[in-house]
Amino acid sequence: IHCTRCVRFAEEIAGNECLGTTGRGNATEIGTYVDTVFDSELSGNVIDLCPVGALTNKPSAFQARSWELRTVETIDVLESTCANIAVETRGAEIIRIKPRLNEQINEEWISDKTRFVVDGLKRQRLDVPLIRNSEFERTTWPEALSVIADKLKQVQPHQIKAIVGDLVGSESIMTLKDFINKMGSNNTECR
Repeated sequence: IHCTRCVRFAEEIAGNECLGTTGRGNATEIGTYVDTVFDSELSGNVIDLCPVGALTNKPSAFQARSWELRTVETIDVLESTCANIAVETRGAEIIRIKPRLNEQINEEWISDKTRFVVDGLKRQRLDVPLIRNSEFERTTWPEALSVIADKLKQVQPHQIKAIVGDLVGSESIMTLKDFINKMGSNNTECR
């Protein structure tokens, strides 16, 4: 099946013309063009578009059967758009996050940050602080915070600037602004 839904999504919604078809007839394959990657913050949405399941959500693939999951409808608090999402759980474990239709806010799309944050809850989580010397080395929290404080003392207030994107949550923006102000700087910007 070569429906090209993912190709059309990449071009029309994500604005990234990197997917296409090569070959003819039964030899047709969908893939990226030479020296290109599907580099978009919306690329995970092609998982939901694929009618045959050729594209799967790797962190949640084969983790649970659909009838074992309980769906909780909520909003995404990681981004300021507050996209409507459905969190699917089995017991106390979050298995996956999917978009929920809301034409006014997120239509039926969510960012990769929202979709794949589940992977960071279990597998790719930093549970100890790391300090970079020549390589990253494990350390304790007091030692890591001490290194950060020492580095910040070496910087003049006029040399510090905080830049925030438009998809960052309000609480995170306010916390960063308060921190920068306590450092003696008022150089903040939102893009």
